[in-house]
Amino acid sequence: MSGGVGTTSLATALRAQDGGVHRGQRVQVLVCRATTESLLRAATAIGRMPGQPILAVNAVDGARPGRAVTARMTLIAPYTARTVLLPHVARWRELPRPIDDIQALTTAARRDLDRSSRRWLDAVDQIAGAAPIAPRVASTLVPMVGHVLRPERAR
Repeated sequence: MSGGVGTTSLATALRAQDGGVHRGQRVQVLVCRATTESLLRAATAIGRMPGQPILAVNAVDGARPGRAVTARMTLIAPYTARTVLLPHVARWRELPRPIDDIQALTTAARRDLDRSSRRWLDAVDQIAGAAPIAPRVASTLVPMVGHVLRPERAR
């Protein structure tokens, strides 16, 4: 399993520790990208671990996921505590250190943020349990599975 799925970004927003590439251990949050391949790998990992982790799915771009990705998320959702689709934030690709922007987002007033940042933080809140989820697969909108988050302290 490989990196580059957005785990460090999510860990930063949750004030959690990035646990690195998933190697079969039990986790609270498993992060993958919104691709069929990544979701298949996530499903395999979830099927092999005890418990039901939260599955955080990072959008690949600004487009809504296609039918195959949406169907795969729907199939996986019953085996997770929660499945949340994190929207794409385009400007992070242009920043030399997007993690700095993510740290600033977590303390900024939401009314001061652009739409994509607000939507991303709403999805993070769903992962943290701060907001209720209507469907098991959130309607918010990210190639490989495998990173885990370990909380630094109880939230």
